[in-house]
Amino acid sequence: MSAQQMASSAWIGTWARYRGLGEVVVQPIGPSVVAASSLGMVAGESWMRFAQVDDLGRFEATQPVLADPDGDLVVLERVRDERWARQMIDTYVLGDSRESAAAARALEEAARAL
Repeated sequence: MSAQQMASSAWIGTWARYRGLGEVVVQPIGPSVVAASSLGMVAGESWMRFAQVDDLGRFEATQPVLADPDGDLVVLERVRDERWARQMIDTYVLGDSRESAAAARALEEAARAL
């Protein structure tokens, strides 16, 4: 199974994009939590952050954020899932081209090993 097929069958969640107006407390996901070195890449900070929450409405009401299509925080509403495969699929779907390619390799290698 290819990374594209895995990602196509995995629900990513409802999402929104925000600009932080202060310290925002969220659970990072995908490219924001996966160590670049674990994917064979040189570490570096992305300008975009990715997170998941249980409820976007509650998140907006309790965090200092403003909905902004150009914001640097993408938040997905879904049930908490910290499994390695979920983080790799999130990195494949949400990451930049280097992160996506590296996550695809990792996913496909793990699938072949099964």
